[in-house]
Amino acid sequence: NPRAVRVSVVPPIVRDYHPAKAPRSPLLLSFDSPVAPMEKIGSRIDGMALDPPMAGRWRWVSEYALAFLPRRDWPVGAKMHVVVGKGVLSAWASLKHRRLPFSTPAVTAKLDTIRFYEDPRDQTRRHVVATIRFSHPVMAQSLRERIKLAMGRKKTGNSKNAADLENLSFSLNMGPKRLLAHVKSRLGPM
Repeated sequence: NPRAVRVSVVPPIVRDYHPAKAPRSPLLLSFDSPVAPMEKIGSRIDGMALDPPMAGRWRWVSEYALAFLPRRDWPVGAKMHVVVGKGVLSAWASLKHRRLPFSTPAVTAKLDTIRFYEDPRDQTRRHVVATIRFSHPVMAQSLRERIKLAMGRKKTGNSKNAADLENLSFSLNMGPKRLLAHVKSRLGPM
């Protein structure tokens, strides 16, 4: 008689882009019972699928864990499903659901530093310099289109109207591997 087993999907984590040849993060299926056929542990298996499809290889890493290592990086912020095919688990094991949802990591951004600079020889030359750190490489043009810098002007009353803001021009320089962005604004007289 088949026995019900539980499975947890451990989604991939953000790849560490700093080493030159950083490995991609695997997707892991963790079972509450030893469901791998003993002769299959450590070897590549068939019968598993991802939706949307992705090239890579499946293998049992232990009697409790099945891993998928993609050939290419995971899509960023994608909603996906893993489909456990019939015959992948030991004959006695039964899953309530064979189609299991998971998500890949989305891009995150963190403001690392923000500094005000005033040229000591020319106080009209003022800048704000900010460094933004990203979890994934980003394209400069895409980022440039999403950045908006504005400075408020002192007004009488309590107006917080967008019309009270002055848009600022800025330059954008990308750091190594496009994981850092350096934004430099030019401020007018204060």
